[in-house]
Amino acid sequence: MSLSEIRPIEAESLLFAAGDRNPGPWVAHSLLAGYAAKRIATADARLNPDQAFVMGLLHDIGRLYGPSGLRHVTDGYKYLDSLGLRKCARVSLSHSFPDGRLDTYLGEPDVEPEDLNLLKAYLQEARFSDYDRLIQLCDFISDASGYCPVEVRMVDTVLRHHIKETPHSRWVAVFEILKEFDHRIGTSVYALLPGIVESTFGKGDLPRLSASDPETQSLLAARERFGDPKNWKAAEPQGQSSQSES
Repeated sequence: MSLSEIRPIEAESLLFAAGDRNPGPWVAHSLLAGYAAKRIATADARLNPDQAFVMGLLHDIGRLYGPSGLRHVTDGYKYLDSLGLRKCARVSLSHSFPDGRLDTYLGEPDVEPEDLNLLKAYLQEARFSDYDRLIQLCDFISDASGYCPVEVRMVDTVLRHHIKETPHSRWVAVFEILKEFDHRIGTSVYALLPGIVESTFGKGDLPRLSASDPETQSLLAARERFGDPKNWKAAEPQGQSSQSES
Protein backbone atom coordinates (compact mmCIF):
# COMPACT_ATOMS: atom_id res chain seq x y z
CA MET A 1 0.00 0.00 0.00
CA SER A 2 1.51 3.34 -1.04
CA LEU A 3 0.29 6.83 -0.20
CA SER A 4 -1.36 7.02 -3.62
CA GLU A 5 -3.22 3.79 -2.82
CA ILE A 6 -4.89 4.99 0.37
CA ARG A 7 -7.92 7.18 0.05
CA PRO A 8 -9.10 9.62 2.72
CA ILE A 9 -12.00 7.31 3.61
CA GLU A 10 -9.51 4.48 4.18
CA ALA A 11 -7.28 6.70 6.30
CA GLU A 12 -10.28 7.68 8.42
CA SER A 13 -11.11 4.00 8.85
CA LEU A 14 -7.55 3.36 10.08
CA LEU A 15 -7.91 6.23 12.54
CA PHE A 16 -11.25 5.00 13.87
CA ALA A 17 -9.92 1.44 14.21
CA ALA A 18 -7.02 2.84 16.22
CA GLY A 19 -9.53 4.76 18.32
CA ASP A 20 -11.34 1.52 19.07
CA ARG A 21 -8.12 0.22 20.61
CA ASN A 22 -7.32 3.41 22.52
CA PRO A 23 -10.24 5.87 22.73
CA GLY A 24 -9.21 9.40 23.61
CA PRO A 25 -9.26 13.06 22.61
CA TRP A 26 -6.48 12.34 20.16
CA VAL A 27 -9.05 10.94 17.69
CA ALA A 28 -11.00 14.20 17.38
CA HIS A 29 -7.71 16.13 17.40
CA SER A 30 -6.47 14.01 14.48
CA LEU A 31 -9.71 14.51 12.54
CA LEU A 32 -9.48 18.27 12.94
CA ALA A 33 -5.77 18.30 12.06
CA GLY A 34 -6.64 16.42 8.88
CA TYR A 35 -9.41 18.80 7.91
CA ALA A 36 -7.26 21.84 8.75
CA ALA A 37 -4.51 20.45 6.53
CA LYS A 38 -6.99 19.89 3.71
CA ARG A 39 -8.40 23.42 4.02
CA ILE A 40 -4.95 24.98 3.91
CA ALA A 41 -3.75 22.73 1.08
CA THR A 42 -6.84 23.63 -0.95
CA ALA A 43 -5.77 27.26 -0.73
CA ASP A 44 -2.14 26.45 -1.65
CA ALA A 45 -1.57 25.41 -5.27
CA ARG A 46 1.65 23.61 -4.36
CA LEU A 47 -0.09 21.07 -2.12
CA ASN A 48 -2.48 18.18 -2.73
CA PRO A 49 -5.53 18.50 -0.43
CA ASP A 50 -6.24 14.75 -0.21
CA GLN A 51 -2.61 13.96 0.54
CA ALA A 52 -2.54 16.65 3.24
CA PHE A 53 -5.82 15.32 4.67
CA VAL A 54 -4.51 11.76 4.94
CA MET A 55 -1.29 12.90 6.61
CA GLY A 56 -3.19 14.99 9.12
CA LEU A 57 -5.58 12.15 9.94
CA LEU A 58 -2.74 9.70 10.57
CA HIS A 59 -0.05 11.86 12.22
CA ASP A 60 -0.92 10.59 15.74
CA ILE A 61 -1.81 7.01 14.74
CA GLY A 62 0.91 5.66 17.05
CA ARG A 63 -1.49 6.23 19.93
CA LEU A 64 -3.36 3.07 18.92
CA TYR A 65 -1.12 1.13 21.31
CA GLY A 66 -2.31 3.08 24.36
CA PRO A 67 -1.47 6.28 26.24
CA SER A 68 2.08 7.39 25.51
CA GLY A 69 4.32 10.39 25.17
CA LEU A 70 7.24 10.42 22.77
CA ARG A 71 6.65 6.75 21.99
CA HIS A 72 3.60 7.55 19.85
CA VAL A 73 5.94 9.19 17.33
CA THR A 74 8.04 6.07 16.70
CA ASP A 75 5.09 3.70 17.16
CA GLY A 76 3.24 5.59 14.44
CA TYR A 77 6.27 5.55 12.17
CA LYS A 78 6.71 1.79 12.47
CA TYR A 79 3.00 1.08 12.09
CA LEU A 80 2.58 3.22 8.97
CA ASP A 81 5.85 1.96 7.50
CA SER A 82 4.60 -1.61 7.92
CA LEU A 83 1.59 -0.66 5.77
CA GLY A 84 3.83 0.80 3.07
CA LEU A 85 2.72 4.37 3.84
CA ARG A 86 6.22 5.81 3.82
CA LYS A 87 5.36 9.49 3.49
CA CYS A 88 2.77 9.28 6.24
CA ALA A 89 5.31 7.42 8.37
CA ARG A 90 7.74 10.28 7.89
CA VAL A 91 5.12 12.78 9.06
CA SER A 92 4.53 10.68 12.17
CA LEU A 93 8.21 11.24 12.99
CA SER A 94 8.36 14.91 12.05
CA HIS A 95 5.10 16.33 13.43
CA SER A 96 6.30 16.69 17.01
CA PHE A 97 9.50 18.58 16.20
CA PRO A 98 8.74 21.90 14.46
CA ASP A 99 12.16 23.20 15.49
CA GLY A 100 13.90 19.95 14.56
CA ARG A 101 15.04 19.44 18.16
CA LEU A 102 14.44 16.41 20.33
CA ASP A 103 15.17 18.21 23.60
CA THR A 104 12.19 20.59 23.31
CA TYR A 105 9.58 17.81 23.19
CA LEU A 106 7.21 18.31 26.14
CA GLY A 107 5.76 14.83 26.64
CA GLU A 108 7.17 11.82 28.44
CA PRO A 109 10.42 10.47 26.90
CA ASP A 110 9.03 6.92 27.01
CA VAL A 111 10.92 5.33 24.11
CA GLU A 112 13.25 2.37 23.93
CA PRO A 113 16.94 3.16 23.29
CA GLU A 114 16.81 1.92 19.70
CA ASP A 115 13.81 4.14 18.95
CA LEU A 116 15.54 7.11 20.56
CA ASN A 117 18.52 6.49 18.29
CA LEU A 118 16.13 6.33 15.32
CA LEU A 119 14.71 9.73 16.23
CA LYS A 120 18.13 11.29 16.79
CA ALA A 121 19.40 10.03 13.46
CA TYR A 122 16.26 11.21 11.67
CA LEU A 123 16.37 14.72 13.14
CA GLN A 124 20.06 15.09 12.35
CA GLU A 125 19.37 14.48 8.66
CA ALA A 126 15.79 15.78 8.34
CA ARG A 127 14.88 18.35 5.73
CA PHE A 128 11.24 19.10 6.40
CA SER A 129 8.96 19.13 3.37
CA ASP A 130 5.96 21.41 2.87
CA TYR A 131 3.78 18.57 4.16
CA ASP A 132 5.90 18.09 7.28
CA ARG A 133 5.57 21.77 8.09
CA LEU A 134 1.86 21.82 7.28
CA ILE A 135 1.10 19.01 9.74
CA GLN A 136 3.35 20.57 12.38
CA LEU A 137 1.20 23.68 12.10
CA CYS A 138 -2.12 21.82 12.04
CA ASP A 139 -1.08 19.93 15.17
CA PHE A 140 -1.00 23.29 16.95
CA ILE A 141 -4.27 24.73 15.64
CA SER A 142 -6.42 21.64 16.22
CA ASP A 143 -7.70 20.84 19.69
CA ALA A 144 -10.08 17.95 20.39
CA SER A 145 -12.98 20.40 20.72
CA GLY A 146 -12.30 22.65 17.75
CA TYR A 147 -9.79 24.86 15.98
CA CYS A 148 -7.79 27.36 18.03
CA PRO A 149 -4.95 29.88 17.67
CA VAL A 150 -1.53 28.34 18.22
CA GLU A 151 -1.06 30.36 21.41
CA VAL A 152 -4.04 28.65 23.04
CA ARG A 153 -2.64 25.17 22.48
CA MET A 154 0.85 26.24 23.52
CA VAL A 155 -0.34 27.59 26.87
CA ASP A 156 -2.61 24.60 27.42
CA THR A 157 0.32 22.24 26.86
CA VAL A 158 2.60 24.12 29.25
CA LEU A 159 -0.07 24.15 31.95
CA ARG A 160 -0.93 20.46 31.56
CA HIS A 161 2.69 19.38 31.72
CA HIS A 162 3.65 21.82 34.51
CA ILE A 163 6.42 23.25 32.35
CA LYS A 164 8.38 26.00 34.13
CA GLU A 165 10.50 27.10 31.18
CA THR A 166 8.86 27.79 27.85
CA PRO A 167 10.29 25.89 24.85
CA HIS A 168 11.35 29.07 23.05
CA SER A 169 12.79 27.58 19.85
CA ARG A 170 9.77 25.28 19.46
CA TRP A 171 7.32 28.14 19.70
CA VAL A 172 9.35 30.39 17.40
CA ALA A 173 9.40 27.62 14.79
CA VAL A 174 5.59 27.22 14.92
CA PHE A 175 5.03 30.95 14.46
CA GLU A 176 7.42 30.94 11.52
CA ILE A 177 5.46 28.11 9.90
CA LEU A 178 2.19 29.99 10.51
CA LYS A 179 3.65 33.13 8.92
CA GLU A 180 4.92 31.10 5.96
CA PHE A 181 1.51 29.58 5.21
CA ASP A 182 -0.26 32.93 5.71
CA HIS A 183 2.02 34.30 3.01
CA ARG A 184 1.58 31.31 0.73
CA ILE A 185 -2.22 31.40 0.75
CA GLY A 186 -2.47 35.20 0.77
CA THR A 187 -4.58 35.43 3.92
CA SER A 188 -4.60 34.31 7.53
CA VAL A 189 -4.73 30.55 8.04
CA TYR A 190 -7.29 31.24 10.76
CA ALA A 191 -9.69 32.65 8.17
CA LEU A 192 -9.99 29.11 6.76
CA LEU A 193 -10.99 27.45 10.04
CA PRO A 194 -14.71 27.39 10.88
CA GLY A 195 -15.77 27.90 14.48
CA ILE A 196 -12.34 29.06 15.66
CA VAL A 197 -13.76 32.08 17.50
CA GLU A 198 -16.44 30.01 19.22
CA SER A 199 -14.10 27.17 20.18
CA THR A 200 -11.51 29.64 21.49
CA PHE A 201 -13.78 31.99 23.41
CA GLY A 202 -16.93 29.92 23.82
CA LYS A 203 -17.63 26.49 25.20
CA GLY A 204 -15.50 24.75 22.60
CA ASP A 205 -18.13 22.17 21.74
CA LEU A 206 -18.31 20.25 18.46
CA PRO A 207 -21.83 21.40 17.49
CA ARG A 208 -20.46 24.94 17.16
CA LEU A 209 -19.31 23.79 13.74
CA SER A 210 -21.96 24.26 11.10
CA ALA A 211 -23.86 21.22 9.83
CA SER A 212 -22.52 22.11 6.38
CA ASP A 213 -18.87 21.98 7.45
CA PRO A 214 -17.22 18.74 6.25
CA GLU A 215 -15.64 18.25 9.67
CA THR A 216 -19.01 17.92 11.35
CA GLN A 217 -20.05 14.47 10.19
CA SER A 218 -16.68 12.92 10.98
CA LEU A 219 -16.57 14.50 14.43
CA LEU A 220 -20.11 13.48 15.23
CA ALA A 221 -19.34 9.94 14.06
CA ALA A 222 -16.33 9.92 16.39
CA ARG A 223 -18.49 11.19 19.24
CA GLU A 224 -21.10 8.50 18.60
CA ARG A 225 -18.43 5.81 18.47
CA PHE A 226 -16.16 6.93 21.31
CA GLY A 227 -18.23 9.35 23.42
CA ASP A 228 -17.90 13.05 24.22
CA PRO A 229 -14.29 14.36 24.06
CA LYS A 230 -14.85 16.20 27.37
CA ASN A 231 -15.49 12.83 28.98
CA TRP A 232 -12.40 11.33 27.34
CA LYS A 233 -10.26 14.00 28.98
CA ALA A 234 -11.89 13.42 32.35
CA ALA A 235 -11.31 9.68 32.04
CA GLU A 236 -7.59 9.90 31.30
CA PRO A 237 -5.43 8.17 33.91
CA GLN A 238 -3.28 10.45 36.06
CA GLY A 239 0.03 11.12 34.37
CA GLN A 240 -1.33 10.32 30.89
CA SER A 241 -2.40 13.79 29.78
CA SER A 242 0.22 13.53 27.05
CA GLN A 243 -2.37 11.66 24.99
CA SER A 244 -3.64 14.97 23.68
CA GLU A 245 -0.22 16.53 23.21
CA SER A 246 1.84 15.86 20.13
